[in-house]
Amino acid sequence: MWRLYSIEEVIKGTVKHLEKKFDEEEINVLDALNRFSAREYYSLIDLPPYPKSTMDGYAVLSSDCSGASENSPIFLEVLTEVIRSGEKPTIKISQGKCVKIETGGFLPKGADAVIPIEDVILSKEHIEVTKPLSKYENVSLPSEELSRDDKIIEEGELIRPWHISTLYASRYRKIFVKKINAGIIYTGDEFKNGENIPYTNYLVKGWLEENGFKVTDIIYSNDDPFSIRSSVQRLLSKNTFIVILGGTSKGDWDYVYNGLEKLASNIYRGVRMKPGKTTTIYVIDGKPVFSISGLPAAAFSSLELIIKKILFLWLHLRYLSPPKIKAKLNRRVTSKLGFVSFTRVRVFEREGELFAEPLVSGGSGSLRSLVLGNGYIVVPEHVEGFDKGDLVEVVLYGSIKKNI
Repeated sequence: MWRLYSIEEVIKGTVKHLEKKFDEEEINVLDALNRFSAREYYSLIDLPPYPKSTMDGYAVLSSDCSGASENSPIFLEVLTEVIRSGEKPTIKISQGKCVKIETGGFLPKGADAVIPIEDVILSKEHIEVTKPLSKYENVSLPSEELSRDDKIIEEGELIRPWHISTLYASRYRKIFVKKINAGIIYTGDEFKNGENIPYTNYLVKGWLEENGFKVTDIIYSNDDPFSIRSSVQRLLSKNTFIVILGGTSKGDWDYVYNGLEKLASNIYRGVRMKPGKTTTIYVIDGKPVFSISGLPAAAFSSLELIIKKILFLWLHLRYLSPPKIKAKLNRRVTSKLGFVSFTRVRVFEREGELFAEPLVSGGSGSLRSLVLGNGYIVVPEHVEGFDKGDLVEVVLYGSIKKNI
């Protein structure tokens, strides 16, 4: 049944009907970038495990340097050993002595500070110290960088480069990540002979992968209900969710609806937003099947405003918020009352002030507005638009242009 739902109704209603059983898989921690952690992970070690030098210099007793000045230097005997980075020495420093140490070397027993190599005058067997040194100066103490039982990552958090580095430093070699696979089906008889290019596929694929979802399949389906139903059943058996591009409309050409209506336990057909009004979500076997426009701007609108929020809520993922800024509109933006408007803009800086130039307020298929733009504004359904000069919130997806 066709009905225009609010975005909030679609998100909350869909999530309520989805299965709550999630798959996970164990992978090499070095291969985990941009995956979602399936568990909480805590540090297994203290880092550093021992006091460590933070620069090249000489390990000393800070008390030996008390009172040192240019007019009254203190001379310390230099031992013949050199402590290398990561090396735990066996020697002990006694009063009046010091030892050369590299950045990252562990302090020998007796030493409690490091004097930088550029702050001493070196003679054949001694260094000349001309200023006092505090205890633990230029020293990283145990657990200062990472403490045993520090939380490294939350369940559902996107694994970033610093997580991988910290997990690896903490002796993890394999971790469990959420197994989230996506399939893409594109429809349209215009793609049968290969003369037309289904380019929106790659917008959707790139968006999914950029947001941490692995795309396993991109397949074509004829514009008929049986083919679409068969394709969905095949892909749904091995994927977490599916995105269908095209084949959706309000009238007789809604091949997706005709093919999936009897399979679905729950359907939201039609959303009060522009572009993307024909967005439909089916729940089949406890999984979501997103049916969206095959036109790029409308597809992007559905991905940003609906699909992302459903997936993050359902799969218990920690939402990575895109950057948002305030900018002044340089032209009025109009919107139909009762509909959320997804308006692409170009944000630029001029004389230290940020401006937003609306590119296309409607237009489901405008690639130009996505490429020339670097952000979007969302006009709520109870607002008819924004006036020129209004300060609006912009969600950025590209870099800000300078001095235009």
